[in-house]
Amino acid sequence: MITLCDRWLAQSPRFRLVCWCGWMLSLIIAVLQCLSATRQQRVMQQEALSQQRTVVQAQWRNLYLLVASPEEPEETLAAFSPLRFQTPLVRLLHWQPSALGGEMTLKPEWDGIPPMFVQLAEQGMNVNRFSLSAEGTELLLTLQLERLNDG
Repeated sequence: MITLCDRWLAQSPRFRLVCWCGWMLSLIIAVLQCLSATRQQRVMQQEALSQQRTVVQAQWRNLYLLVASPEEPEETLAAFSPLRFQTPLVRLLHWQPSALGGEMTLKPEWDGIPPMFVQLAEQGMNVNRFSLSAEGTELLLTLQLERLNDG
């Protein structure tokens, strides 16, 4: 080992400078190759992300067009008739029509009340007010109805 150092020091300063520059140049080239490889990976990742972004934007655009398309048939409401509420669970007692809707009095059972509100909505009627009272063992339901606006 000592002979190696002696040989190195025995060389001319010009030779040592050339060797040192060669080592530094090869070290810089190795570092630049490593940096270029990571740069290429980063560029490839950015390209992949941009492609994914365009695909997602196209999917959102298609979804928006599907939701906003006027081709869907408009929901047609069934015509309102108080007689449709005459079922085994509900008995119609009174119907008083008015210009905006009317007042309906029913004798329902507990199981018949929730589907009644769904049926009213399907027929285009809005419940403005209602009252539920007990008459002995039976229930008395009074509904103040109005037609839903079309516009």
